[in-house]
Amino acid sequence: MEWYLKHIILQKHKHFEQGIIVDMKEGCVEIDGLLLKNNSIVSFGCKAKKPKEKASFNDVANVLKLLDFSDRVYPVVTTRIKPNDRNRLMNMGKDKLHLIEGQDIERELKSV
Repeated sequence: MEWYLKHIILQKHKHFEQGIIVDMKEGCVEIDGLLLKNNSIVSFGCKAKKPKEKASFNDVANVLKLLDFSDRVYPVVTTRIKPNDRNRLMNMGKDKLHLIEGQDIERELKSV
């Protein structure tokens, strides 16, 4: 999943880093992808699930730790997230969190 993320992002942007560990108050957090765009930090967290599984809040909750570090955070999930978990995640992320899920991945990543 991280390779695919990098492949899509590098079609539009020159610099993209992967596998970065950030030491934060809550402990260390791994960032699957990091992009600097217009003096903003854009972070990505990937989660691959089996095709018929829906991702849960707990599957992607780790990206919430990146909200203090980043200007925008993109959880990228290969399937859809359960509707209640999606709403909970988006409410906690406010305007900094931009969820990309399911078949929207390629189209949404190209717009980052």
